[in-house]
Amino acid sequence: MDDLKRLIRQEGKYAVPERELDLLLENMEESLIPPKTHVIEAGKINSNVYLIKEGILRMSYLYDDREITYGFGDPGSFFLSPHSFYMNRPAFMQVDTCKCGAVVLHMTREKFYELMKLSHEFSQWMFDIAIYQIFGCEMKLSLINGTAKERYVSLIRNRPEILKHISKKMIASYLDVSPEYLSRIGADL
Repeated sequence: MDDLKRLIRQEGKYAVPERELDLLLENMEESLIPPKTHVIEAGKINSNVYLIKEGILRMSYLYDDREITYGFGDPGSFFLSPHSFYMNRPAFMQVDTCKCGAVVLHMTREKFYELMKLSHEFSQWMFDIAIYQIFGCEMKLSLINGTAKERYVSLIRNRPEILKHISKKMIASYLDVSPEYLSRIGADL
């Protein structure tokens, strides 16, 4: 659990006290999710808050007839469906385990709000996590841009752990190129 606490502390800049970290972990349930399984399914309401304990998860959405990979989450990362959590609407993005499966911790939206009411410090921490995730979206746009080759090189440099656990097909979707074109780029490197 110490490794997980260390990873959680790397999410955002807020120096979370041990008491709030323990409060979070004591109120979450653990689930082992098999490989290639939905954690949050697009089109269904899922208002839970999740924390990745082990594995890598993929966030994706459908655009026309294509599945687009938006990003990946690794241990210590929080995730939820904003559509479901905030507006009680069906999820737009889907979150799936990759080829190795994952262990996630989760709690209901209601339990999450109870913890926020219980501790001002916890609320400040969760606000910092939310801002950190918004920052991460903008950072992704700044790092993963340019030509397809430049985006792939940036992925290799900035997120090498992704390449070990994610199929080439998903990486191609993330970079918005065909799997065949990704193979040609890889051969050139």
